Amino acid sequence: TGMTHSSGIFTFPKTGIYRVQFTCTFYSGDNKRYSGIIMELSSNSGTSYGDLAKNYTSIYENDSNAYATGTTTMYIDVTNSSTYRVRFKVNAQNDTTLYGANDETRTTVLFERIAST
Repeated sequence: TGMTHSSGIFTFPKTGIYRVQFTCTFYSGDNKRYSGIIMELSSNSGTSYGDLAKNYTSIYENDSNAYATGTTTMYIDVTNSSTYRVRFKVNAQNDTTLYGANDETRTTVLFERIAST
C-alpha cells in the first residue's frame, strides 16, 4: 500500500506526515552555471501546483564530461489523501541530461510516512 504514480504525478495512499526526498544526478558535456530540481505540491487534486522545495547545483567541466547531484527533502502533512499530489521538475540553464541507470542509484524519489495526523 504505497504511493501511486501516473504520468509523473505521485498520489499518497493515506493521510499522515511524509518525508519526501528527491535526488537527481545531472550530466553535461558543456559548462552549465546551474541545474536544479523542484518539488511541487497540489492539495486540490492537481488543479494547481505550487513550489514546495528547490535545490540548485552547478556543473563545470574543463576537459571531459561532468556530473553534479542535487537533493531536496521536505516534510508534507497530507490531510486528505484523495486530493494531495506531488510532482518533480528539473530546471537548467541549457540542455542537461537527467542521469539514470538500471545498475546504479543516480536519480531517486523516497517517500516515507513518518507519523499519523
